[in-house]
Amino acid sequence: KGHSVMESTKHTRTSASLFDVSHMCGTGFFGADAAKFLETLVVGYIQGLAPGTSTLTVLTNEEGGIIDDSVVTKVDEKELYVVLNAGCRDKDLPHIEGHLAAFKAKGGDVDMHVYDERGLVALQGPKAMEALQP
Repeated sequence: KGHSVMESTKHTRTSASLFDVSHMCGTGFFGADAAKFLETLVVGYIQGLAPGTSTLTVLTNEEGGIIDDSVVTKVDEKELYVVLNAGCRDKDLPHIEGHLAAFKAKGGDVDMHVYDERGLVALQGPKAMEALQP
């Protein structure tokens, strides 16, 4: 059944809603220096994240100005998953790739993969965790 934008918003704020956010730009960073590398680009202590947790952050330029916001998830000690805004992909990826090449040239152990082959869904709302339970 179709719902109005207001009905959908109220439902999400009181329950849980599933959204297709496949248009977002999911990227993976792999290697012993993945967190250290990301800390050169974003605001936050990425190395200090516990595995399985995420943080909202911002991608910055060389002057510390904000290029884009993003979410960084620490999968484990050698893998991070970063979601960038799809609308900023054309400026974010070249920025990251340029810094990645320089970081690797100095011996950094990190690789990047853009997950164009995957979809992405987001379960949001105060009952999201409850909705995932058997």
